[in-house]
Amino acid sequence: LQESSILLTLTNRFETKGPKGFMTTKFFESLAVGKPILCVRSDEAHLAQVIAETGSGLAATEVEEVCDFIWRHYRQWQTQGYTSVSIPEERLRPYSRAEQAKQFEDLILAASATHQSL
Repeated sequence: LQESSILLTLTNRFETKGPKGFMTTKFFESLAVGKPILCVRSDEAHLAQVIAETGSGLAATEVEEVCDFIWRHYRQWQTQGYTSVSIPEERLRPYSRAEQAKQFEDLILAASATHQSL
């Protein structure tokens, strides 16, 4: 992932009676790397929302926006010799393993306290 210029995430549009979108651990690893993420085709749901909220890339629905995204990052690579996206720490934190482990710990402690009080 570190050596890539654009990280590709393949998915499909989320539909209630059709394909269900999901966010793989590979997506979260991609977020942490700080490289631009290109999600094709956008799930138009949770994955697209996280990409937009973090500014980590593009969840594409149109061919033209894919082409623009690739060209923009290709020009960045030509100029700088690498590509990157800057994701503010506070936007990344909810998706970190440490934060998720803390949430599990809080749930377990709360369940344990509830169980002990019964």
